[in-house]
Formats: sequence, structure tokens, C-alpha cells
Amino acid sequence: MYKDIKFGEQIKLVIWDLDETFWSGTLSEGSIAPIEKNIEIIKTLTKRGIVNSISSKNDFEAAKLKLVEIGIYDYFIFPSINWNSKGPQIKEIIRNANLRDANVLFIDDNHMNLNEAKHYCPDIKIAYPDILNNILDFNSLKGKDDPECKRLAQYKVLEKKYKARKDFKDDMKFLYSSNIQVEINSLQEKDLDRVFELISRANQLNFTKNKVNKDDLVKLLDNDNYEKGIINCKDNYGDYGCIGFYALNKTNNKLEHFLFSCRIMNLGIEQWVYARLNFPLIDIQQPVSSKLDKVSMPEWINMQNVTCGKKTSAEKKVKVLLAGNCEFMAMSHYVSNPDYDISFYVDFDKTTHFRLRYDCIERLRNAIELDSKTKQKLINKYTFIDEETYKHRLLSDDYDYLVFNLIYEYNSKRYMDNETHAILPYIYPGYLTNPFEDDPIAVYEELKKLNIEFSIDEIEHLQGNTTFIGVKSPEELKENLYYLKNAIKKPIIFINGPEIEHPNSANPKELNQRYIKFNEIVDDFCMKNPDCYLLDIRKYVKKREDMTDVKTHYKRMTYVNLTEDLIKLLNKLEHKKRIYLLYKIRNIALMAKQKYLPEFYSARNTLMQARKRIIRFRFKKNEKYFILLGRTIFDSTKERV
Repeated sequence: MYKDIKFGEQIKLVIWDLDETFWSGTLSEGSIAPIEKNIEIIKTLTKRGIVNSISSKNDFEAAKLKLVEIGIYDYFIFPSINWNSKGPQIKEIIRNANLRDANVLFIDDNHMNLNEAKHYCPDIKIAYPDILNNILDFNSLKGKDDPECKRLAQYKVLEKKYKARKDFKDDMKFLYSSNIQVEINSLQEKDLDRVFELISRANQLNFTKNKVNKDDLVKLLDNDNYEKGIINCKDNYGDYGCIGFYALNKTNNKLEHFLFSCRIMNLGIEQWVYARLNFPLIDIQQPVSSKLDKVSMPEWINMQNVTCGKKTSAEKKVKVLLAGNCEFMAMSHYVSNPDYDISFYVDFDKTTHFRLRYDCIERLRNAIELDSKTKQKLINKYTFIDEETYKHRLLSDDYDYLVFNLIYEYNSKRYMDNETHAILPYIYPGYLTNPFEDDPIAVYEELKKLNIEFSIDEIEHLQGNTTFIGVKSPEELKENLYYLKNAIKKPIIFINGPEIEHPNSANPKELNQRYIKFNEIVDDFCMKNPDCYLLDIRKYVKKREDMTDVKTHYKRMTYVNLTEDLIKLLNKLEHKKRIYLLYKIRNIALMAKQKYLPEFYSARNTLMQARKRIIRFRFKKNEKYFILLGRTIFDSTKERV
């Protein structure tokens, strides 16, 4: 039974039965006795990077209490302790851990449980408790040194996410709420060990399965024909560290390495990176637990940083800043123009996890207009406001063009602090509850599920100190447009709103009429103000089917077309800028010519007169004809000039 364990694939997870396996005795029948050797085995496996779980028919709370008393409970991930059949239990544990059956060992004293596990998970390794006598000697359980138990911590992140996910009926809403942030960096020498580990261990999400040694990686590092990227990931639940690697052969645009850790299974990161690379060629070697396509780009993933390939020269590009809701991050997936570096200023705050909108002009006004005393008073009063709230990137010089999504200006509810009369950052995050208005307990329960710390007292304090002042009027929108233009003094490209009713909107007809009116104001503003331009969403959203779940979320092709038109407009504006610069240089040259040309001619005439005098002086003493090269150059018989 144990031959396949010794010589088979590496074991990454050991699932333990409790009664008469992990401990002596049966918990439901009386007292149990811990087995110290087994406790040490679990701790040793953990320090080898091998994690442990439980499948036991017992009362969960009673078993947990005993494991806590022993001091070992926190070493287990996804413990399944109930009276259900073990086969489905084990299958669910493996699925939650994003592992394959072949990388899992199940230990139980009951042969029926072992056979049931084998039935549900055909490739799983199974063993009786006698394996524990020499389990640490098996090659498949050697693992890799992990003295700080980082792998256990990473699986604890998965466990935390799993519990949070159960509160969402819609997986897409869970993914959007998770704030998945991906960072791509160029491969460095310090990364080689981790990349080698990924190549050696990754199987489920190793699309190319090209095995290499460390010497091959060193050669690859120095090969300029390849673009080499390492992928890091984090979200609201934790930091996953380096979870992927790719090597793209630039001569034939083909991926020779493309692999990811199973820890990011079902997040869509592999498809996002593939789309980010513009869908290069790849020979996929099965089996792989995920499919790649040449169309989609997961929109719930946020790009933190890209320093590999063409992106390393971003400082030479024209810098474009897009301020708007996270939905417009979809535009980033279709930008492949080498002339532009497009970055996003979207609605999420890292310190509070609330969506403190950056496309809110009132927030920009607060950053400029509120005095330091008032700002500090608001910081002290509300926990979701800090010093960063009043540092606005739109006021910086790190971009050349601003693309501003006006949807928030069209939709936003506004709440005023009763004491200072300042408009507060709108923290409604698109959840089911509104912290400014709804029942504090309901708000607290929802935010708690999303790991956002906001106590009931803080919610009641917020509601007791603020007043709803309504949505913007057309006149206020117009005033804000002029304020934005005068505040940043840069070219602005506005994105307006669709004029199609959506059934999921509150009062869809009334909302649509407001959009129509606001669009008219924006049209007029862009016509009258130089350096203000419009990307008209009405060109792309012409019917209900062009939208998705809400009025301001669109089908993929809308973002594709929107991005293409943005690049066309930027090209046009940059060309216009170059023509203007050439015209300006030409005018400067003409002005210089007009100013200095008379002096130039006067100086030239003076030099010519001096030259004539020198010639006359040299020949006037000789009264004969001087012939030089067959030509008379001086005749004393003629009147001298």
C-alpha cells in the first residue's frame, strides 16, 4: 500500500483521522489520550512545507476543544469534523486547498473509510496509522525547508477566504469584493530559487511543463531574447507572495514557461496575465486545471505594477491617468500602444478598504479648500478618513492627460458633516447596505463578512453626525466641471453616461432623464472649453444588451472600442501638440530673422567695403596693368573707384 507513497508524486497535504489515529481512544465514547509522536510529526511536516487537515466523524466543537488543549489546532487547515461520509469530506478538503488527489495522503484506521476516500478521489494515497512509525522517512514527504511555516500561513489565507466566500451567493461579487491585486516584475537573480521551486512543484497550473535546472534559469536570466516576469498577488485576505512565472520568447512571441501556484486557483489570474501579454502563442501541455482563451480579461483583478517587457520604459511614454470606478480598469487590458503609459486612480482605499472615490470632485475640492484645522477635525471624528484622504493625485504633475469618468458625478449621493459643513467622502461600496442610512447592525454584519472593521458605534456615530444633501443638480455639475478644469490645468478627456434605461436601476426612467440632461451639459462644456474632450459612451451603449448587471457596467466590446477611441484621440492630440511646437519654433525663427537680419546685412556691407579698400591699397602704387588669371583687376588709367 505504501509503495506509491514512497516513490510517487510529492505529498503536499496529509489528512488525518482523529480517533485511534491521531490520538488514542474515541472522543464520543469517553476520554482520549494525545500521542506526542504524532504531534511532533505534524509540526515537522509543517516545517517541511507540508500542510495537514482533518477528516473525522465527531462533534466539531468537542474535537476542536481537545485539539486546542493539545495546542495543535492551528496547525490544521480546512478541518472537516462532522458525522458525514468521509469520501465527500475529503474531496471537499482537497478542492478547497486547490490540490490534486495525487498530492494528498489520507491516514485512517478504518479500511472502509480508506476505500471510500479512494472511490471519491481515485489518485489519493491512503494508509493505516502504522505508516506513522516511519512517515518522515518517505521521499514523498521530504518537502522543502520552511522553518517559518510560510506555506501553512498561505493556506490559512485560503481558509479565511473560503469562509468569507460562503457568505456570497454570487462568485463574481465575491471576486470583485476581494480586491485582488497583481504585480508583475522583471525576473531578478534573487527570484531564481522561488521560480525554480514553482517550476518543480507547480503542476495543476503549469501550462508549458518545461522542466529546467537552476543553471538553465541563470542562462535564461541573461538572455535578452526573452521577456521574463514573476507575478505577485495579494487581496483583502492576505499576501500570497510570488505565485507565478512566465518566459516569453520575443523572436516568435511564444510562451516557453507559463505557470502558477495552485494557491491562486479560480481567481482568474492566469487568464489575466495571458491577456495582459496580448495572448501570445503557447503549446499547452495537459493536464491543466484551468483553460486559457484569446478573448477574455478578468475585470475584477487590479494591476498594481508592471516592470517587465515594454513597460520598463514607461517613463518615456506619454502618461495618461484615468480616474473612475474599478469597472473602467477593463480598459487597461486592451492598451498595447508603446507610446502611452495609462495608470488608474480607482475607487479603493488600501488603509480602510472602503471605496473612497477619487472620481469625486468634492473630494478634490476638500483637498484644496479645507484648512488644516478642519481636515484634522474630520480625521479625528471619522475612522474612515485619514491624512491620505486629502492628498489627491489629480493635483500632481505625474501625468500628461486626465481621463475622467463622470459616472460618479451623475449618480452620487452626498452627505455633509453637520459641524464643519464639509461634504464627506462617500464610502458606500456597492454593497447591499449603505453605512450612512441603513440599519447599523445590518451594515456591521455585511462589512464584517468583507473583513472591514467598522463597529456599530462608529456606524451610529457616522449617521448621527451627517446629513444627506441630495444628488448633484445640473448647475452643480457644471460648476464642478469648471472647477476641475481650473484646478488641474491639464487636458481632460471626459467619459459620459449611457442614455439607456436599465431595469436594475432605482427609478430607471427618472435616472435616465438625469443622464440625458447631464450629458447635454458635458457636451456643451467640451465644445466651449479648449483642452476638454469627450469619449462618448453613447456611441457604444445603444441598447439594453450592451450593458450587464447595472446601468454603468458594459459588455467587453464596449471597453475595447472605448480604449481604441482613447488611443486615437491621444494620437490626434499628440500630433496636434507636435505641429503646434513646430509652428512655435518656426515663429521664433522668423521673429529672430526680422529682428537681427538688418544688422546682419549692415555688417556684411561693412565687411565688403573694407575688402575693397584693402584691394585698392595693394594695387594703387603700380600704374601698370596687372593681369591675374587672364583678367584685368586694376587699371590706373581709369578713374579709381
